[in-house]
Order: sequence, then structure tokens, then C-alpha cells
Amino acid sequence: MHKIRLSPYLFTAPAVLLFLFTILLPIVMTFVFSFYDWNGFGVMKFTGFDNYVRAFHDHIYLLSYWHILIYIVLTIFLEVFVGLLLAGLITVKLRGTSLFRVAFLRRLCCRCWLPPSCGGLYIMQISVCLMPY
Repeated sequence: MHKIRLSPYLFTAPAVLLFLFTILLPIVMTFVFSFYDWNGFGVMKFTGFDNYVRAFHDHIYLLSYWHILIYIVLTIFLEVFVGLLLAGLITVKLRGTSLFRVAFLRRLCCRCWLPPSCGGLYIMQISVCLMPY
């Protein structure tokens, strides 16, 4: 007979509960509320799919989806393209790339991550990085 170990379930229970109450429950409730006409107070009136029909017949609402799609495509393209370009400039063996490599990696390593309110640690960071960014 197998012995059931409770410790894995006890360790994951807080994370599962947190996920259920902060992510899954609001998603489900938003879906349920989308079938009602309700301003947040008072009586909820069931409208069925009328909210969706009205939304998909609204020109501005549909135009917002095109704006989001264009934003997503351009953002992903630019991030991937610029990232690959910078990675290529760091790894290529040409004259002058070592200067770019040093400048790029120095910027990554010596980023100003401490606020001036940290006092001595901020001053030590400035002395190590030569100048804050």
C-alpha cells in the first residue's frame, strides 16, 4: 500500500490559493459580469450576449484591436531585431567592436540601481562605476 505524503501539497497550497484568489477568480468573475448590465452598485440586469454584440459593432472598439495588434507586432519585431543586432555586434570579430563591447557591458554592469538615499552604498557605487547613469 502506498503511503500518501502530505508535505508537497502543504508546501504548494499557499501558492495555489494565492493563484486562485488573485488570478483565476477575477478572470472568472469578469467573464460572468460581462453578461450583465451593472454599474457596480444596485441591481444587476442580465443582458446575455448583448454587451458583446454592441462591442463588436462599435467601430472604435474594433479599431483599438488593430492598434494593439500593430503595437504588439512592432514591439516584438523591434525587440528581437535590436537584441539580435546588439548580440551580433558583441560577438563579431571586427576592428572597433571591442570598444563597443566594453561600453555596452559597462553600461549593463554599472547601472545605477541604488537610490541616493542609500548614502554610503550609493557613493561606493559611483566610485566603482565612475559615474551614475
